Amino acid sequence: MDLLKSGAKMFSARSLSSLISFLGLAYFARTVGATELGIFFMFQALLSFLVIPSNMGLRLAIEKRISESTADKAAYLTTGLLMKLGLLVIVSGGIILFSERVTEYLGADLTPYLIVALVFRELSQLMVGVIRGELRVGETAIIQLSYSVTWIGTGVVLTTAGYGLQGLVSALIAGYVVRFLWATHRQQTPFGKPRLSLGRSLAGYGIYSVIPSIDGEVHNWMDVFLISVFMTPAAVAAYEFAWRISQIFKVLIGAIGETIFPQISAWDADDSVRQLEAMIPQAITPGLVLVIPATAGAWLLGEEMLGIFFGSEYTIAASALVILLAGKGPRMVRAVVGKCLLGIDRADRVTIGALVDITANLVLNIVLIQAFGLAGAALGTTLSLLIGLGVRWWFLSQELTVTIEWTSAVWAVGGSVVMFLVLWLALTVVEISGLVTLLLAIAGGAAVYFATLSLNERFRADAQSLFRTLRTD
Repeated sequence: MDLLKSGAKMFSARSLSSLISFLGLAYFARTVGATELGIFFMFQALLSFLVIPSNMGLRLAIEKRISESTADKAAYLTTGLLMKLGLLVIVSGGIILFSERVTEYLGADLTPYLIVALVFRELSQLMVGVIRGELRVGETAIIQLSYSVTWIGTGVVLTTAGYGLQGLVSALIAGYVVRFLWATHRQQTPFGKPRLSLGRSLAGYGIYSVIPSIDGEVHNWMDVFLISVFMTPAAVAAYEFAWRISQIFKVLIGAIGETIFPQISAWDADDSVRQLEAMIPQAITPGLVLVIPATAGAWLLGEEMLGIFFGSEYTIAASALVILLAGKGPRMVRAVVGKCLLGIDRADRVTIGALVDITANLVLNIVLIQAFGLAGAALGTTLSLLIGLGVRWWFLSQELTVTIEWTSAVWAVGGSVVMFLVLWLALTVVEISGLVTLLLAIAGGAAVYFATLSLNERFRADAQSLFRTLRTD
């Protein structure tokens, strides 16, 4: 598998998906009330939380076993699918049993939607994971893009027609259905005869992957839940929009993680330790190069971004936005280190690290949300990510030689300082009065930053290599 090419495909598709989702949410912010949007985000958070009992690490376990090129791929797939369906039946029964509590929490009766969304979300992600396990990561890019196009496009139609909250939820389900059908059509691993021994193998790996498989999202679910407890649905919506802007880097985090995990697993099976160690700094550097300047830019333009894109009522989350973007640095490194541990069969270590930072996030958020509001939620999340990174880094360093390209990090900091100063001086003369001036300011800052980086020969060589790879694809 060509890591650079697959990673570029995933990054391109995820970037486009992120742009589509961003534009869609900006439209929904203008057409659906802040309270209804807050309930929708609470619905998404609850749906994501239900992944824990309905998945139990199975998706990652199936992807892992298929990527190992075993002769039992077909049997692993069928065994895993049957186990997944059993879990979905149990969880769906629990949702029905506690439907009144679900309605009370959300403030709307969305129980039937929740069950259907859960089933198709989980099955679609399972099938996409199968394709990744086949080392065809680049081919999943268009499948993930189809999900975003479907749910945003359908959502625009339904909310414009006046369906509001129900329209958003129905559109989300439509996106999951399209992703499931497309991924099922594209998978190459056939179905085989299930075996109890393979079920034990999947469960053995999956039990340590329960927390790692949801680790990238659990902080957001926790933030949303605690903000809904201590504040209001409208505050949830404001924080979620800040989170969504910061999630532009989930594009890069996800692209890197989805690309490297099956390859690490294959290298581990072949005992290719040197290749693995050389890959780690290469996977970390792109995140640092992009996160550092984005944080500096949000410091200057965060309030304008929230106000112009979504509405003035959401600018209360401007400070949270800056902190969340700063947190994407440790989150990026943490994701790479975590995928390396998973790829070398140390899911137990990732689980310990995840439990540490999830616990830290819960404790810090309970204290900091009450003290500082939305900024406190962002600060609690960022500090917990730093703690989790430290734990994972220590564990991986016991197995491999782990390094960072510090020269690249220093250049990223220097370029960000230059960009910040130029933007700050420009904003003393020019006022951000609308979308056009905001986009010009963002583009101008990016131009200054990358012009500064271009003075470094290594960055120029890496950029040229990437463009050549994309052209020859």
